[in-house]
Amino acid sequence: MKTLITKTIDFIKRHKKLSALGAVIIIVAGFFIFRGSSSTLAERTTRAAIGDIEQEVSVTGRVQPAQEVDLAFDRSGRIILVAVKAGNKVGSGQILAQLDSSELYAQRQRELANISAQEQRLNQLMAISNSSEKTENSSAIDTLSKSLKVGIDAMIDLTNAQYAYFNLNSPEANQIADAKEKALKEIYGVSDLGRVISGYFTGLNSGLKSKIGQAEQNPSLADYDTLIPETKNMLLVVKNALEIINSNMTGTAGVSATNFATIKADTDLIIAQISSLTTQTKSLINEDYDINIAKLQVDQAKANLALLDAQIAKNTLRAPFYGTVTNVDIQRGEITGSGSTISMISNAKFEVEVNISEADIAKIKIGNQAVITLDAYGSDNKFDAMVTHIDPAAKIIEGVATYRVILQFTKQDARILPGLTTNIDIKANHRSNVLYVSSRDIITKDGKKYVRVLVQNDTNDDRFANLQVIAEGETQRTYDLEVQTGLKGSDGRIEIISGGVKEGDLVVGK
Repeated sequence: MKTLITKTIDFIKRHKKLSALGAVIIIVAGFFIFRGSSSTLAERTTRAAIGDIEQEVSVTGRVQPAQEVDLAFDRSGRIILVAVKAGNKVGSGQILAQLDSSELYAQRQRELANISAQEQRLNQLMAISNSSEKTENSSAIDTLSKSLKVGIDAMIDLTNAQYAYFNLNSPEANQIADAKEKALKEIYGVSDLGRVISGYFTGLNSGLKSKIGQAEQNPSLADYDTLIPETKNMLLVVKNALEIINSNMTGTAGVSATNFATIKADTDLIIAQISSLTTQTKSLINEDYDINIAKLQVDQAKANLALLDAQIAKNTLRAPFYGTVTNVDIQRGEITGSGSTISMISNAKFEVEVNISEADIAKIKIGNQAVITLDAYGSDNKFDAMVTHIDPAAKIIEGVATYRVILQFTKQDARILPGLTTNIDIKANHRSNVLYVSSRDIITKDGKKYVRVLVQNDTNDDRFANLQVIAEGETQRTYDLEVQTGLKGSDGRIEIISGGVKEGDLVVGK
């Protein structure tokens, strides 16, 4: 009987090729068996690395012009000019169409003539006023000066009668002293003059007396609107004082007829001066009134002209900005209606309006750059854009709070047309040269974040000295390192701000 070894040798000699294949199979199987017996404790690992993290928000939208407007006349009328056609490029302020304004222009010419006539009348009144100013000033000063003298002379006569008949401390004397004090205060602006002699107060130069004296020195600078009413009021107070002493003299024995006559004469002069001041005031008022009316008539004529100019302007449609005419719905000779319009879009950089959900809006801010592709030209043609506006308030679309965001193309490009569908990647945030791992490899435990790191058993690294071993094999073991994360990129990378992880660490995947 052949031994097992002899039989095996004979089999190999007879079946060389088959035997060689079997040997290979045995070797490979042994390799995998051996490899399985020394597992690295992880089916998937990646390296913590230094690089860039890009956070993007991807949305879709449509191209629209930065400005779009339908222009129409706000009144009916016959169209006499249509200056553009659809497709024309126009500048800001350029005339697009006009209504017949012949009647308005005729009214405008009439109003110009009216303005000229009113201005001539005003100039005449001003010239008359200027030529008579010196005469009027002289007349007013004379009236004021005479009124002041009449008032002071009357108070001298009153004081003489006061000292002659009412120098004692009696009710009548006190009543006269009070009236005298009020009158002298109107003249001199000084109190406590009710019982002084006339030689005392005539030497004063204050109050109304001082003002009238200054007016006599510079008549052209005098404030007659103030001086005339003040002087008139002074005369009325002096007249009241004269009436009080005259009443008390009537009931007093021994008063001479001369004193009665003097007080009466003073009262008559006061009344005459009040009348002169009233006439002077009316003269000044009438002159100023005529001039003011003439000024108002000039202003009214100019306002009428401005109204006509505004109406004429409204009969002309002008381009509000640089742009392209997209539609002309009016014809020369027709009467305008409510539906007659000229449509325009601006030549400014085109925009894209998109709606961003509340989950992504916090990532975006004005000034963020974006890359846009247009379905019409494929993904290989990229167009740069920038976020220019974010609505502060949300609107609900299909139960989701969204925010309207406007992006503007940064360059003019003839391929960009209104209405084209866009695919937009907004570059919300970017970090360069930062440590990162895959976001799916972040482990959360007890409110903290960890990264599981695979190391060789013979590794001598102080980072792991006091850490608990999570798993251990024949040659390797794993540890959980606490980390602080930062920016999460759109490609799955997440920034490691701080923690035990270093560049090159072998990170165990979930």
